[in-house]
Amino acid sequence: MVTHQLGKDFSERLAGQIKGLLEQLYVPCEILCLKDKLELDIDAPIREASSRFGASQQLAFVVKYIGVGRMTSRKPQNNKVILEFTLWDSGLRKVVWRTEATFIDASPLDQDAAAELIEELAHAELL
Repeated sequence: MVTHQLGKDFSERLAGQIKGLLEQLYVPCEILCLKDKLELDIDAPIREASSRFGASQQLAFVVKYIGVGRMTSRKPQNNKVILEFTLWDSGLRKVVWRTEATFIDASPLDQDAAAELIEELAHAELL
């Protein structure tokens, strides 16, 4: 369903958009895609990536919901996508910020979501 609605490389596109916007604000970052949920220690790759440049926070996102509205003229309308973003602080060892972003018929979703995320982080004074 995710691949059909958002495209097969949606997560990579969104992560790239976020990284590009953060780099414009001089926020060092690295993209890490966790695809193998069967790893015994899922946090190991995150700790390793964070240690490469001393990152104290990790931003994660998941596609929380995808819903298709009605079909009109063979084109789906009122598509709804909910993304959840979480900011983890390694020093505090807890989630310090979380938000959901809901998009209806947004296109291109990766650009819209990245821009909204950066705006939310700035509004929360986390950038």
